[in-house]
Amino acid sequence: MQALLNIFICCMIFACVKGMKKEKLDAEIPKFDEKKFVRDEIIKSKAQLVTFVYALCVAIVSVFLTAHDETALAIMLGIMGLIALRVILSVLHIDYSVFRAADWLSLGLVYYLFPWFAFWILFCNPPIYDMAPPDVNVRLYSYEGGGWVEINETNGIYSTSSGKIMFNITAIDNVRVESVEVSVSNSSAVRWAEYKGRNGNVWTFSITLSPGNYTASIRAMDHKGLEEILTVKISVI
Repeated sequence: MQALLNIFICCMIFACVKGMKKEKLDAEIPKFDEKKFVRDEIIKSKAQLVTFVYALCVAIVSVFLTAHDETALAIMLGIMGLIALRVILSVLHIDYSVFRAADWLSLGLVYYLFPWFAFWILFCNPPIYDMAPPDVNVRLYSYEGGGWVEINETNGIYSTSSGKIMFNITAIDNVRVESVEVSVSNSSAVRWAEYKGRNGNVWTFSITLSPGNYTASIRAMDHKGLEEILTVKISVI
């Protein structure tokens, strides 16, 4: 009798374990909904396309702000654009409820931040746009002892005993320099005289000055009309 009872208990345990395994197997392998999968992928593709175009539009506005010396505002716009992405998708009736955390991460980084930053940098540089003025440097020489000797700057003043002075001007632009103008004056009046002679990126300009204190201004202008002015003080003893 005890043996039959043990056999009965073992059979019951075996049946329960088998039933539990079957239920677990059924729970782990849900039925694949092909229509839902295709619909979700279409929604994600639309969201990616919309986000990319949206990033392009934000980048164009960022370029406009940067051109008006509002770089910090352009950066803030890019960040705020990312925060407003969910609102943009809602306005365009894109059901983002199917998105998981990985989908949002991909949408924010790959389809918004990277394109926005790349387009912003691209549009701020030639040949699309030029917002940088030329870079200007000058070296002064005086004619002494039968040759040209470089004048050293002391306390912001170029001092020399020779009134014959040569300007060696280097003007560089990311596209091209259209003109270099020089003004030398011992008064508040500025009189620009364009100097067209050049050798590559170097302009040379010579002048003879009588003893006194002078202010020399060098203005370089590029093809967009952007200019850079460099001012130096000269003292002829």
